[in-house]
Amino acid sequence: MSDSDQSLTNLRYNQITQSLEAFGGGSPSWTVVPLHNATGNYITALTNDATATGPGSAVLTLAAVNSNVGSFINANITVDAKGRVLAAANGSAGPAVSSSIQIVSDTFTSTTGTTYLTIGGMSTNFALGNAAHKVKMTWTGSVDVIPAGTKDQCCFSFFRDGVDLAVSVYGLGSIQANAGGPEIVDTLTITFLDSPGNTASHTYSVRMRTVNAVATVASSAQSDNIFILEEVV
Repeated sequence: MSDSDQSLTNLRYNQITQSLEAFGGGSPSWTVVPLHNATGNYITALTNDATATGPGSAVLTLAAVNSNVGSFINANITVDAKGRVLAAANGSAGPAVSSSIQIVSDTFTSTTGTTYLTIGGMSTNFALGNAAHKVKMTWTGSVDVIPAGTKDQCCFSFFRDGVDLAVSVYGLGSIQANAGGPEIVDTLTITFLDSPGNTASHTYSVRMRTVNAVATVASSAQSDNIFILEEVV
């Protein structure tokens, strides 16, 4: 019989070459048998995202998609639909907690004039860690208003470097006392976001004044007055 007679074909696995071999009879002639599909095609290489050359044992190599390798701090990364990191770069760190919050306590102060007066020691310097961030100011205080013969209002506002940040003549918050009315002691909280647009140090303060200069207004000594500055995105 010739080797073409498939009815006599024998198969074996060659452990030395680690391949499948066939013998068709006649003169001993073992031949490596490649694995293939019905059309006779079989894989000899991998391409694109992973590469390998065959047949036989082949090393699989992943395609490089990012030459910028290493460790990154506060990393900015770009990932594709296959989960590959296409780009990575160091990012910007946020401000340290110790530098992002300042708290100033108030001392008792009174005024009867229409000119703004800083409430006690409530003035402090503050600098942003990132120019794109904002300064969040919060003031909570106890207010004492003693009316006179005409109604008057106690107005409060935040100032940056001596410039009033309010757009209203009544400031960012106010308490009204009616003519001949009783003395008013009230607690007020005002909050405002300022965008200085830089990282320079600015002086922020809480100030109060009257509208008609006929009432006596004061930051009351009956409770603490707190001024908080925060850096926010």
